[in-house]
Amino acid sequence: MNRPIPMPNRVSTPCIGVCALDADGHRCLGCGRTLEEIGAWPSLDETARRAIMNRLARQNRRESRSRVSQSRESAR
Repeated sequence: MNRPIPMPNRVSTPCIGVCALDADGHRCLGCGRTLEEIGAWPSLDETARRAIMNRLARQNRRESRSRVSQSRESAR
């Protein structure tokens, strides 16, 4: 009897397919991960991946608020 082969769960990733490094060459401008995080990604478990993705989300929110604040100040 042939049993169906279970498909692996989709791997969580913040990658948006815009892979370019910042001016220092340490962080991806697309997803925000460091080179170390990108290199380690395949060996990280889902908990570690989620922790990085949560940090990236918090970082993005802070940067967005900062840009809005700067924009408002320059409009004055």
